[in-house]
Amino acid sequence: MNSSNRQSGMTAIGIVLLLAVIGVFALTVMRLMPVYLEYQSISTIMNGLTAELKTATPTQLRSMIEKRMDVNNVTVVTPKDFKFSKKDGVMTVSIAYHAETPFVSNVFFLVKFKKEVRVTGT
Repeated sequence: MNSSNRQSGMTAIGIVLLLAVIGVFALTVMRLMPVYLEYQSISTIMNGLTAELKTATPTQLRSMIEKRMDVNNVTVVTPKDFKFSKKDGVMTVSIAYHAETPFVSNVFFLVKFKKEVRVTGT
């Protein structure tokens, strides 16, 4: 009898390794997703300030930012972390911060963010 049937498929070790890779990837996504969602909230807050940048003072802007941060439950930064500058008729609001989130045991992810919004005609 000539056996020409070839076995196909993954071995148990192959399946375990594949599940481990998928698990590490899923854990990474679960740990980093809140950090990026919070950055998106901060970015939305800053982009929403463009109309107010033309007339408001930095103190008024900080108050607006604080209210919007409370609504969006942003906790990684404070309104004092936002920098305001005005040069040559261009009002700029910027923020640079880093967020640290645990991965496994004593291994952490450190993610750096920088955002700047400019409005001309102030």
